[in-house]
Amino acid sequence: MIGSKRKRHQATIEAAAAGTPPNQAVTENFSGLDRLAIWVTDRVGTMTFFLVIFAWTIAWVGYNVLASKVPSLHWRSFDPFPAFVAYLLISNVIQISLMPLLMVGQNMQGRHSEARAEADFLVNRRPSPTQRRS
Repeated sequence: MIGSKRKRHQATIEAAAAGTPPNQAVTENFSGLDRLAIWVTDRVGTMTFFLVIFAWTIAWVGYNVLASKVPSLHWRSFDPFPAFVAYLLISNVIQISLMPLLMVGQNMQGRHSEARAEADFLVNRRPSPTQRRS
């Protein structure tokens, strides 16, 4: 971690060690962009998103194949079969946009897990009340 990220991470660990719940300590130290990346990661990594993209692909390809191959329908193909150039462009732009966001979101989620693990470690290192008496 670099600079401000390291300071935020250290502040999170110190807050968790002082008794603040780790989840609260981590989320309080996220910037607005960190929250956006996590929001996108949480939404894109679902079956609902997959099914929406799958249905969109079937509709796009199905319409354009039918429009190109069945002239009796009198449909106009906006992305003619077999090239699907517009579809490839749009889907690649979506992929190129989402990949870095997903990686950032996963890094934030990893940092969150690491803070919880460190807080758990600090709690487990403390002597229990029975050990302090001896």
